[in-house]
Amino acid sequence: MEQEESTRSRLYLPNSLTWFAFLFLGVSVVPPPTVGQKAPAGLTMHRQQAGTPNAKGWYDAKSTEGHFSVSLPIPFNDFTVKVKEKDGTEVVSYVIGSTSKEGFKFSATEMLNGRRTREFDAHAYVEKFKADKRNTVSNETLFEVDGHSAIQFHVSNAQQSAFMRAIVVPPGVLLLIVEYPKRLERDVISLVKHFFDSLKIEQIM
Repeated sequence: MEQEESTRSRLYLPNSLTWFAFLFLGVSVVPPPTVGQKAPAGLTMHRQQAGTPNAKGWYDAKSTEGHFSVSLPIPFNDFTVKVKEKDGTEVVSYVIGSTSKEGFKFSATEMLNGRRTREFDAHAYVEKFKADKRNTVSNETLFEVDGHSAIQFHVSNAQQSAFMRAIVVPPGVLLLIVEYPKRLERDVISLVKHFFDSLKIEQIM
């Protein structure tokens, strides 16, 4: 991914695999409004196409309302989504995301309050992807991030692939996802570790 071209990042919106990850956790993501405006569906855009490259050419992003920061290879969008579950519980998602001209999608999402986030089961999360026969799931690994339980795996279908990391941070879950066209895995693979390892988690009060 050429650095000059990669700065021409596009508006972040989730692709099919990312949609599935959000929907499994009961989160709805809608097209974002302009900066500072609140969409009827409960989405607030804080920053759009934001960031200044650091010494390594990456963009350091601190979630405006969330409890995490991360570094991305391209400018990012920073927004909050609030939706209600059937029982009336408000589920809050804090998102940092960006999309390159090649179709690489980087996202870090903190989800709080919903039943599925409070009762998050790493095994069940992966099994949902395996249940779709169109998907191939591999490299499933359980580990810890700063003392928090985490799982990482790779999922792909005919067109798209994604590296996914889910970290249990009570009372919610942090999702890190790199989604990309399957044919371009060689180009994105070197960016995944840097993105995942850049995550910094703050204490949720």
